[in-house]
Amino acid sequence: MKNHKKNATKKWYTFEADTTQSPEKYTWRDWVCAGVVTLIAAVLAFVNLGDMRAPQNFWTPERGGYAIVEFYEDVVAADIQIYRGATHHNRADDETDSHHSILVSFSSDGEHWQQPYGFIYSHNDVFSWLRRQEVSYFQHTNEERRTGRYVRIESDTQRLMIGQIGFRDAQGYMIPIRSITSATPNAEFMMDSQDIVPVERSFMNSTYFDEIFHPRSAYEMINDMPVFEATHPQLGKLIMSFFINIFGMTPFGWRFAGALFGVLMIPLLYFFARDIFKSTYWATFAAGLFAMDFMRFTQTRIATIDTFVVFFALAAFYCMYKYWRMSFYDTPLWKTFIPLCLSGIFMGLGIANKWQGLYVAVALAVMFFVVLAKRFWEHYKNRRNPHYANFTKLAIKTCLWCVLFFGFIPLVIYALSFVPYHMTGNLMYSHIYGFEGPPWFPHAYFNMPRFLIRMWPNNVFGNFMRDFILAQGYMWWYHGTWIPELPPEQMHPFASQWHEWVFNVRPILYYVNRNVEGYRQTIVAFGNPLIWWGGVMAIIFSIYHFIRKYDKTILFLLIGFFAMLVPWMGVQRMAFIYHYFPAVPFLILLTVFAFKKITEMPFIQGLKDGKVAIGVKYGVIAYPVGAAVLFAMFYPVLSGTQVSVSYIENFLLWPWFNHIDRWVLI
Repeated sequence: MKNHKKNATKKWYTFEADTTQSPEKYTWRDWVCAGVVTLIAAVLAFVNLGDMRAPQNFWTPERGGYAIVEFYEDVVAADIQIYRGATHHNRADDETDSHHSILVSFSSDGEHWQQPYGFIYSHNDVFSWLRRQEVSYFQHTNEERRTGRYVRIESDTQRLMIGQIGFRDAQGYMIPIRSITSATPNAEFMMDSQDIVPVERSFMNSTYFDEIFHPRSAYEMINDMPVFEATHPQLGKLIMSFFINIFGMTPFGWRFAGALFGVLMIPLLYFFARDIFKSTYWATFAAGLFAMDFMRFTQTRIATIDTFVVFFALAAFYCMYKYWRMSFYDTPLWKTFIPLCLSGIFMGLGIANKWQGLYVAVALAVMFFVVLAKRFWEHYKNRRNPHYANFTKLAIKTCLWCVLFFGFIPLVIYALSFVPYHMTGNLMYSHIYGFEGPPWFPHAYFNMPRFLIRMWPNNVFGNFMRDFILAQGYMWWYHGTWIPELPPEQMHPFASQWHEWVFNVRPILYYVNRNVEGYRQTIVAFGNPLIWWGGVMAIIFSIYHFIRKYDKTILFLLIGFFAMLVPWMGVQRMAFIYHYFPAVPFLILLTVFAFKKITEMPFIQGLKDGKVAIGVKYGVIAYPVGAAVLFAMFYPVLSGTQVSVSYIENFLLWPWFNHIDRWVLI
C-alpha cells in the first residue's frame, strides 16, 4: 500500500510523453445502445410537446379599426376566447402601449351598442389565448352587456393581431358565427378555425414563460416584421424559424427545434463518453443518466435558446477532446487542425445563440494551452531527440491557425446571425435616426465609443456594421447594467445563485394550471436529485483522484465543468437554475468516471470471490435505474401532465425541501 501511494505521488514529477491515440472504432453494439437510449428520449420529448394546430392567419387592424361579428340569432355569450399573435409594431409603440386592449361590445340591431368591455393584455400575451381570468370577469358582467346578435371587435392599440375569436354559451357550446365584416382586410380570418378554439388556455395551445420572446421573434423574422427580442444573439431564433416554416406557427412547431436538439444531445454525449471511457457499458451509463435528467427534459421542451447553447457547447468540447488526445509530434499537423476547426465552428454557433457560449471559449482556450504546455514539456525533456525538435515551428503554426479557427470564423458566424435581423429593418435604425439611435432605447445603450459607429461608410455594409455594433451595446447594457440594478421587489421570485444550483435547492416554476379542483398541471425545471447530488460527490472524488494521480481525462472534465460554473460566481445579474444546464453533461461524465474508478479499485479487483467483484461492477446499474424511477415519479410535474394534488403532496414534496417556500410545485 505504501509503494502504491509512493508511485501515485511520484507520477507528478515523472515525465511521460503523449502519443496520439487511435480513433475509437464503434461496434454495432454502440449504435444499438446509442439508438435505443436516443429513441426513448425522443418519445418522451415529443409526446404532448404541444398542439400541432393553431391559428395561422391574422386580422391586423390599426388603432380604432373594428370588425362586426354576426350570429344567426340573438345570443348570450357566457365565454369568449381570443387568440392573439405578435403585435405588428415598432418599439416606439411599446413605450406608450405597454398594456393593450381589445374593446368588445354587443348589439341586437347592429346600430345601438352596449357599453364596450375591454380585454386587457400585455406583451406576455403573444401567440396565446386570452387569459382565463379575463374571461371570468367577463362572465360576471351584466348579462345585458353581453347579449345580442352582433358583436363589435375594436382595436385600442396599434397594429393588433387577432388570429381567432370564439364565443361559448352557458352550457359551454361554441356559438356559430354567421359572418365577420370589416373595413380592414382579412377580418374573416378570425372565424376560419373555430374547431380549434380551446375551452381554456394551456401550455399545449399557448406560449408560456420565456416563449413569449423567442418563438415570437422567430415568427417576426419569417414575416419581415420588427423583431421584439434583442437581448440575445439571433441564431437560436433562426433555428426555430426553420422548423416553424415546416410545422407552422404552432406550439409543436416552435418547440420542435429545442426538443430535437435536446434528443440529439443523447447520442452526442454517448460517443463523447465512448471515446473517454472506451467502453460501450459506460457510454450507455452516461447517456442513460443524461436522458433521465430533469433539466435536460424540461429545458429542451420549452422554446428558449438555452438548448442550442448546450448542444453546440457539448459538440465543441467533444471536438476539443479529440485534439486533447492528439500530438503533433507523431501526427501530420493538418490532421490536428480538423478537430480544432470543428471545435471553433461549434463554439461560434454557441456564442451566436447566447453570450453564455463565451464561457465555452474560455474553457477551450484553457484546454488548448494545457495541451500546448504539455507539448513544450515533451520538447524540453527530449530536446536532444530530433523527434521533438520542431516544437516552436509546430506551435507557431498551430497558434496562427487557431486565430482563424477560434477568432475569425466564430466572429463571422456570430455576425452573420444578425443579418436576417438587420434585413427586417429592425435593428437600431441607425440609417434613419443617425448616430444617436431611435428614441425608444435607454440612454445607457448609447454609451459606446463614437468612432466604432462613425467609422463605417454610408452603404449597405456600413449600415449593417453600425447596427451590429449598437446591438452589442444594447445587450451589454441589458445584461450588465439594467438587470443587475433591478430593485429587490422587481427580482423574479425563482431567481437563484450558483451555489443553489449545485445542491438543486431552487428550481423554477415555468407553468401551473389550477383550473380543476384537486388537480394540477405544472412544469418545473430542476435537476434529477440522484444525478445532481451524486454529481457533487463525484466532483469531490474526481478532484481527489486528480491530485493523487494526475489523470488527464479528469483534468479535461474538471476544466469543462468549472468553466461552466465559476463565471456565475461573480455575475451580479439575476440568474436561474437553467444557467447550470451547460455544466450538467460534465457532471454526468464525472459521475461515470467515479463509478468506473470505484469498480477498478484494487480491493475490488483483488477480491478472491470473482462473483462479488462482478456484482460490484454491474451493481452500479442501480444508480441509473434509481434515476429512471425518480424521473417516472416526477414526470407529471416535468411535462405538464395533470396529476392530483394529493400525489404531489405525498410523493414529490420531500421533507428536505419543505422549508423552502420558493420550491413551488402546486
